[in-house]
Amino acid sequence: MSDTPRIFLLGPNKCGTTSFHRLFEASGIPSIHWKCSRTDRFLAHVMITNVSLGRNPIAGLEEYVAFSDMNFASNQIWIEAKCFFREMHKHNQDAYFILNTRDEDDWLLSRSKHQVWKRPNFKKLLSKEKIGSWDRVKRTIAQRIKQANTKRRLRGSTNDFVTTPSWIDRAMKAVGTSNAEEIMELWRLDFRRHNADVADYFSGHPKFLTFNIDSDHISDVSDFLSPDFSINKTAWKHHNRTS
Repeated sequence: MSDTPRIFLLGPNKCGTTSFHRLFEASGIPSIHWKCSRTDRFLAHVMITNVSLGRNPIAGLEEYVAFSDMNFASNQIWIEAKCFFREMHKHNQDAYFILNTRDEDDWLLSRSKHQVWKRPNFKKLLSKEKIGSWDRVKRTIAQRIKQANTKRRLRGSTNDFVTTPSWIDRAMKAVGTSNAEEIMELWRLDFRRHNADVADYFSGHPKFLTFNIDSDHISDVSDFLSPDFSINKTAWKHHNRTS
């Protein structure tokens, strides 16, 4: 496994990371997405610890080949470990690097809704809205949760949908602000800055690919990785969609 080139997805969550993770698994590529099931440690935690000690960001995760969703959010801390792309490259010179991206406004909307509830299927109840007042979005979410719970009780269920703090709520607490629009603007600036920094750093690199999940075809990824991997293109589907 140590001789196998690694694959790093350098885009943030809500840019197809789950879809890529499932694609890699279906292609027989050991993949880690967000959290290590073996150690119960978050990928972002492992990476920031390793980088702080001057180690390979993926030290201790040698059994994995593909790495995606390097984000972590709580009320106390916010980690965007994707920013360690220079360290990833330094310690993994033969790796493949994919900048997974999408329309900026669609990404902001999707991330702002992320992890509002524990039951993934409930996300289908929330229709796509244009980015505007976060208070309006939260009112819509609360209204639909209430409607869903009412229907469940009418059917005799006592198990309501249970909400959890959304990513934007966690970010506000971690940053120390009550202004959701401020968080959205921080996310927007980070999205632009990170994409520009990655594109500049890997400019002309033969093992770097920018992939827009809205418009590019999965054959681009298959061809890109073909020197070392065989990708099962039929496994490419949208997973964990929130907008």
